[in-house]
Amino acid sequence: MPRMSSHRETRAVRHSRAGGGRAARIGIAVALLALVATAQAPVGGADLAARWSALRDRLDRGVADDGVTPIRLADRLALLEDLVQAGEAAPPDRAEARTALLEARCRLARLRLACLEPRRAQELYAQVLREAPTAEVDLRGRAAHGIALALELLELRDEAARAHERVIQQFVGTRYADWSRVAKARLTDGAGGRAEIGRALPEFGPRQDETGAAQTLQERRGAPALVVVFSADDPSAGARVRTIQLAATASAIPDRQLVAIVLHAGARRIAELRAELGLRGTLIPSGDETLDPALLRYGITATPTWFLVGPDGTLLARNPPPARVTELLDALRRPLGAAGPGGDPPSPADRGNPARALRRG
Repeated sequence: MPRMSSHRETRAVRHSRAGGGRAARIGIAVALLALVATAQAPVGGADLAARWSALRDRLDRGVADDGVTPIRLADRLALLEDLVQAGEAAPPDRAEARTALLEARCRLARLRLACLEPRRAQELYAQVLREAPTAEVDLRGRAAHGIALALELLELRDEAARAHERVIQQFVGTRYADWSRVAKARLTDGAGGRAEIGRALPEFGPRQDETGAAQTLQERRGAPALVVVFSADDPSAGARVRTIQLAATASAIPDRQLVAIVLHAGARRIAELRAELGLRGTLIPSGDETLDPALLRYGITATPTWFLVGPDGTLLARNPPPARVTELLDALRRPLGAAGPGGDPPSPADRGNPARALRRG
């Protein structure tokens, strides 16, 4: 299993987002102070349900008490961690409060999945599955499906397929069974629909971009494309993505062929990234608490990750350095059968198949 890289979200969420002035940062801290105080206060069994209900409503709204300041991913994690720890320190003595603690754990686990922390998510979901009463079908289904997704992210494909099958069998008629049925098909379908060099890159859409317009990979066929997945909460990711985009545009790839799926960002944050970093092309927002389908579909275990796609949709390279991006795109523009930079003519097997020739190079 590929090792999780140090630049992924789990490290990034500990840092405040770059950009904005001192006054803006102070304003955010003040606006979130009430939320933090509520979550950190001692929680008794009788209080837990009410406190969880209030916190859940605020997280669902996505803004602090001022109605404007967004609750960022790092803050969501901290608030949920504090509430769960407080509930565990004073175990709830009422069924309503016990259910509230289980729901808070599930929500925290979902966030850990979105941050590419599958082991921590798996532990939380397993705890919910052990403690949730049989009658709590939705909670148990949610936890069982979450465990299966965590196993996928850990690249334990056989175990993940078996876990999805258990969900299908045990939670018949629920949305979790439907979702696991789709996931199992993905896992058992040859390459599992994953991003493999030499095969067509799976479709990421239709997805809505920052303007609400539908976007697909299919509609970009006929020309090379660069598809990037990165987190808005990773301080270093934006600059790296910009560097890769510059390498692509230096080889005359048009903006329309640049696509970025931006994790943990809404349309407002997308606009800020464009202004701060000069990102180009199509930017597709992905919510704070969502395990984006692209992470599973493309087998992504760390971000940023980028894919260079040929005109026919074939994946040519995964995470190529800028110089390699330029080299591959320049090779695509050479007439078929022309010699490469070293003067060597293409082999007979490569003639008529430029994607194969590029992969060999």
